[in-house]
Amino acid sequence: MPVKNHSGISEKAVPAGTGILPTTVPSTLSITAQLATVKSDNAIWREAYRMFSNMKSTEYVHPPYTVDDAAGIYRFDCLGFVDHVLMNADAPGYKAIGKGVNPSIESYASYFGKLDTITPDAAGWTKVAHPVELKPGDVCLWLTPSTLDTGPHVDHRRGT
Repeated sequence: MPVKNHSGISEKAVPAGTGILPTTVPSTLSITAQLATVKSDNAIWREAYRMFSNMKSTEYVHPPYTVDDAAGIYRFDCLGFVDHVLMNADAPGYKAIGKGVNPSIESYASYFGKLDTITPDAAGWTKVAHPVELKPGDVCLWLTPSTLDTGPHVDHRRGT
């Protein structure tokens, strides 16, 4: 599973099947309050959380996307969301994936497919071999549809 693995961040991975939030977070908390419990220095996580905290309106749409930070309006699909987060949090990594242009799902797949699980590439990207190793802010890509969706998706890990 391809991700941006930020070494030096010591965070406990959540065992499979336990969800993305620590079990100590009461389910009565709002999503914003739940996300606020995640502790991470990961730049990708921080940017995604900043956007979510600022969000007043959102809608899942395919291009063209609408982003108005001042008004808290974010309208995009999964690829647009990850692109926007990466452009703000890791511009060099974003440029490396897209080779200077907006990356497609195929661009992400091609780039991530060449990554090593141990040695980061020039942009600092590595591959995580097992989902349990994912950390907040890691970028995930899957190309095969599950029973719940109809196509490839890209997202980032949101919890501990």
